[in-house]
Amino acid sequence: MLNYYPYVNNPNFYDYNNNISYKKAKPLRPRRFSEDFMERNEGKIITAYMTYDGSNQWRDVVYTGQLLEQGRDFFVIRLTEGEHKGKEILLLNINVSYIIFEEPASFIRMQDGFSMSEDN
Repeated sequence: MLNYYPYVNNPNFYDYNNNISYKKAKPLRPRRFSEDFMERNEGKIITAYMTYDGSNQWRDVVYTGQLLEQGRDFFVIRLTEGEHKGKEILLLNINVSYIIFEEPASFIRMQDGFSMSEDN
């Protein structure tokens, strides 16, 4: 048995039979992702500030529209301003700098491990 810290009498690293123990750590709370938040706010008007590296013409672009759909790495809005008003556009999350909700956003609050929805 190893006799130096942190292995001495630490069941997470070494068990008492000198066999390596692989105990899985439990997450402190459920994971939440941006698409969960976006899904909760479908139909709301947002302003998305996008940055496209490597392009001088499209470097920084702002889109305002109604949030229609979201996926793991994208979201779709129907533009409410500008030359292409009424058109639907798919935007990639990788290019998002930040998003402003023009209406109060709905959040998911976690309490004692259970999901409790709360609308603002």
